[in-house]
Amino acid sequence: MTTKDLSNPVDLSEMTGKLALIDFQMIKLLAQRSNLLEGLKSTELANWPVTNLLELHNILMVPQTQFYSQAKGLGLKGDFVRRIYRQILHYSLSLVCHRLTTPNIQSIKATTKIQKKKSKSNKK
Repeated sequence: MTTKDLSNPVDLSEMTGKLALIDFQMIKLLAQRSNLLEGLKSTELANWPVTNLLELHNILMVPQTQFYSQAKGLGLKGDFVRRIYRQILHYSLSLVCHRLTTPNIQSIKATTKIQKKKSKSNKK
């Protein structure tokens, strides 16, 4: 897997909210290559549909014990797993909040154009 593969957004549309779908090997790889999710840029995720981000949020809102037991099965333990859980949870929640509070630029431009056309037609 190349660095380019790691930088592409993941398609979450097929995820069902089950923790087993989280790729712990990828998490482990990201953790080794960078300081976990700092290697991912939020701009890469800016075009994700809000529903996908909410799904990511739902996946990560599972009991910590379930997260830890799955991670332990892959050889991840202790403080390392706790940090992964906290960082991923914080990262996903901040993305969800950002997406829900940031207006879509395209819709703003479209609305502005419509308003300009209406004001021109009203002047005539």
